[in-house]
Amino acid sequence: MLTSQLCRTGEPCLSAANPRITYHATGFDVVNGGGIDVPGVGKFNVWSSSVSTGGFAVVSPGGSDASNAIAVNSAEFALTPALGLMVVTLDNASGEPEAQLIDLKLKK
Repeated sequence: MLTSQLCRTGEPCLSAANPRITYHATGFDVVNGGGIDVPGVGKFNVWSSSVSTGGFAVVSPGGSDASNAIAVNSAEFALTPALGLMVVTLDNASGEPEAQLIDLKLKK
């Protein structure tokens, strides 16, 4: 997808000068039908996120120890604060326990 595809008439286009989006999530169950709207909205700077993303770790079978450093851009966090971190494990069960959600608050 090109960022120009996110432009709407009468609104500024996503660009380095206008890098932030506001979004909300909706999920669909393609097997059983139905869906869910997740309450609230999120904000994200697509060029410079407030918290690092995309960390990966490999854990050996039966293992339990892995770590990833998380970097925080405090100036961007003041404009588009991250609500937290999501840790997804490929062998987790589907449904509620599929991901671990960790609240994120910065100390002042």
